[in-house]
Amino acid sequence: MTQDTLFDLNELAREAVAATPWHGAPLAYTTDYWTPDELNAAAERYVAEFGNFGSVPRSRSRLIAILR
Repeated sequence: MTQDTLFDLNELAREAVAATPWHGAPLAYTTDYWTPDELNAAAERYVAEFGNFGSVPRSRSRLIAILR
């Protein structure tokens, strides 16, 4: 018999990140200029807040490269 999980630790971690204010580059589409470091920080924040949606680990996408 398997026991159902009472809570998801990853979900709790994402909720904790989402509860902290973000003042960096937008986490959605923007046409404004942001430095590469600011965009990398925003990509890392996005993944920490929303997860990686089970994306392919060997993808050539820059966002996926940050996830590794």
